[in-house]
Amino acid sequence: MPVRTSLTVLLCAIVLMAAVQVAPADKPDELLKQMRLSDATLEDQRALLDRIEQQAPDSAEALAAKGYVARKAYSEGKSDEALALWMALSEEAPWVPTPGSGNAGMWAQVMVNGAARQVAQLHEERGDWRQALAWWRRYEPAEPCGTGTMLSRRYRAERIRMCAIRIGAPWADERLLAAANWYVSGSRTIAPLRQ
Repeated sequence: MPVRTSLTVLLCAIVLMAAVQVAPADKPDELLKQMRLSDATLEDQRALLDRIEQQAPDSAEALAAKGYVARKAYSEGKSDEALALWMALSEEAPWVPTPGSGNAGMWAQVMVNGAARQVAQLHEERGDWRQALAWWRRYEPAEPCGTGTMLSRRYRAERIRMCAIRIGAPWADERLLAAANWYVSGSRTIAPLRQ
């Protein structure tokens, strides 16, 4: 009887130790929430990303966390770090949330599918119009809602045209504008893109 009791105590101790190791505040979804809702510094966000990647490296939470770190790096003037993170995220596109991934899935979709857009915009800011054009062409809008996708497609078409004009592409004319309108709406009833 004493052996059985000591085994039970040992088993309970192991279960309690495992519960302490992954406290609710250390779960990837809780760590992601900390990133979203706090004014954490870039260093703090990097640390949270590392913790999320240790627990769930290929998860929606890890993808979304990379996007948050990239945004924070960009806002703090570290555009090279942001560019590297966004380029890595764009390799995952298109990303569609799996059932049950909840808010983390939605944020991962926004971050991953918008990564190429962020890279294109950063190249535009740097005046590298050829790279911007290449990344705008690569960007395929996929927002959580249909309206957002339509607006992003329209914006993409505008940016492709503007980059083409900047590099002097011979095809940057009204035919491109008409094709962009058709691509965005599927008809000619939509208001024309800005000229």
